[in-house]
Amino acid sequence: LGYVDCSTVPKECKVSVFDTGNFVLGTHFKRKSQLSDTSPNPLSDCHFNGLAKFVSSAEYLKFGNVSQAAKCIVPIGKPDPESVFVSPHGMNEIHGTNNKTAMKVFISRAVKHSAGHAVAAEIPDEVAESALSSNATFSSMSALLSAKPEWASWSSRGACVPNFGCRPADVGAKIGEVCSKGVFDCGKIPVRCKSSVWNTAAFAFGSYFKNLHLHNNSVQPLVECNIGGFASFVAADVYGTLDLDKQCVVDIKTA
Repeated sequence: LGYVDCSTVPKECKVSVFDTGNFVLGTHFKRKSQLSDTSPNPLSDCHFNGLAKFVSSAEYLKFGNVSQAAKCIVPIGKPDPESVFVSPHGMNEIHGTNNKTAMKVFISRAVKHSAGHAVAAEIPDEVAESALSSNATFSSMSALLSAKPEWASWSSRGACVPNFGCRPADVGAKIGEVCSKGVFDCGKIPVRCKSSVWNTAAFAFGSYFKNLHLHNNSVQPLVECNIGGFASFVAADVYGTLDLDKQCVVDIKTA
């Protein structure tokens, strides 16, 4: 299914099929939750035709008394502000922690996805507190960052590029989704940009956002270059480090 590299199963988790199953199935569920912009459904995503089940920590910790299999159990843990999607769902997950420090980390990543830079620890407390309030939304955060607040630095140029932490198959599906919107002609994707799903996505996502921006220069990159959490609008010093054919990157001036 593409979520687990079975060559990474630790030696101690090959003692029995149950140990291996704990590690592989647990890793699958955890990675699927990390690489999806929706919450996984334990009843369907941790079922495997009835061969697995999702249990509480109190239940799986009991295994430690009878077997070393507990070492191979992969707990989900709390949402990680460094790895959740920078998206409405990702913000909701961090909002649910009610943790100001975690929200600052998430905001710093949102700034990066808006062609800016901010040090999480230097983000004002009131900004994080506002993002944790009951009426906070991803759209309100996008509006705040589009105003380019002074507590962050901002680039006047950037590009909408794919997020490399996602699965290639998922990025490919998003390319199809973008092409179906009719904002730009995907038939014009250059041959050289079809060398990999990443280059194709860079050109498709970039052209899509560029056309939106041409028709409305107040378009908000955090929302319109989000594409379900699979893309981000980043400055040249960020996309320049990515393994992309730079002729497939569609750079635009935003200010």
